[in-house]
Amino acid sequence: MILMNGIRGKEMHKKECFTMWFQDGGGRTTIWGRRELKEYAKKYDFDADEVIRIGETEMLCDLDGDVIGGVFKETELCK
Repeated sequence: MILMNGIRGKEMHKKECFTMWFQDGGGRTTIWGRRELKEYAKKYDFDADEVIRIGETEMLCDLDGDVIGGVFKETELCK
């Protein structure tokens, strides 16, 4: 059996995660799972269902419609 980071392959569980970023360089936030994604969507006003469905979404400024950040689904294994 192949070991991945010291864990046997069959014992490793893939955790769905997402990354939220901001245009102003305000950093990145890792979001763990769909429940947390929906909590962040309410707080930061983005479409969690769009992220789940197509893998990403943008956050837009209410005043001028400019992109101020976004959220995307990670493709790597999250630990």
